[in-house]
Amino acid sequence: MAILLDPEVESKLRAVWGQELDQIAGEALIAEAYRKSRLSIGQAARLLGLSINDAYGFMKERGIPVNYTLEDFESDVEGLRELRGASR
Repeated sequence: MAILLDPEVESKLRAVWGQELDQIAGEALIAEAYRKSRLSIGQAARLLGLSINDAYGFMKERGIPVNYTLEDFESDVEGLRELRGASR
């Protein structure tokens, strides 16, 4: 992912965060997209390389409330049904 910054701004930010700047910027973008309901928690988790529970923790650390939608619930129910069927 490439985010273009003014060279002077990028230089100042890299002086603080070094190579972590790319990761920090990516995480901030994912967090904001989740906060604005542009990404589901599952999508955010995949992009962050986290489990869904860890992604909820990631969002909580940033003060972002859980966006648990009806679609999320239905997806969870379906996943549980699949697990239940697989264990029989």
